[in-house]
Amino acid sequence: MNPRNLFLPLLILFLVAACKRNTERKILDFGVFKLTTPAGWTKFREQGIDTYVGGVTDGKDTLHFGYGHYHEEIGEFADGKMMYAIETVNGLEARIAVSEVPGHVAVMIIDVNKEDQFIIDGTNLKQPDIALDIFHSVVFENSDVSVNRRKPIDSFELRAPVSGRELFSINCAPCHSFSKLLTGPALSERIKVRDDKWLYKFLADRASVSSDTGQVRLKKQFGFACAKFPDMSKEERRMLIEYLRSR
Repeated sequence: MNPRNLFLPLLILFLVAACKRNTERKILDFGVFKLTTPAGWTKFREQGIDTYVGGVTDGKDTLHFGYGHYHEEIGEFADGKMMYAIETVNGLEARIAVSEVPGHVAVMIIDVNKEDQFIIDGTNLKQPDIALDIFHSVVFENSDVSVNRRKPIDSFELRAPVSGRELFSINCAPCHSFSKLLTGPALSERIKVRDDKWLYKFLADRASVSSDTGQVRLKKQFGFACAKFPDMSKEERRMLIEYLRSR
């Protein structure tokens, strides 16, 4: 048989096998969370202090994660020109940053609960698309795998988004605590008697709730009205309300 007649079938078999290797996926279980990677990736543990740290690698690229009592903001991971987005990963809000230079930096932060943050990142990535796929596969015990919202890279923004926690620190914490009186009332009791629609109106259009009996009483009790937030975007109002509800 002419060896040339064998070349094409062998080439086809090789390409099919390579394609299969590239599409095969496996779930890596880290206990408190799971993530899905291509078949050739493996997990590893690292030594952490009061946090759970480790990563995944395929020998070409490596992603490191940290899980614990972090309080990081996505803008703190800037390295050169970055692009940012807020997405939903299996029911949880995720703040993602990627460098304008593909693969230079990729970071994702998820506030898993009131106390714990999950951070995963990689640098000098040869396969940035695979890294983002791994980011979006992360599942925790409280995840809802039916709820996902992923944005295309070209819709990412150049300004780092703020989290609900940061919005609270900037706009609310100077006068309010959740559990005790400061210059203003404790917020834990106030948000119990207000629905999200009212809170949104309070943040967006203060005049529409200024005659509210409770607002009049609080103004008289504390001697001043709460500051207005004219520059807060719709998305930021939503994030702040979600953060207040999560406390």
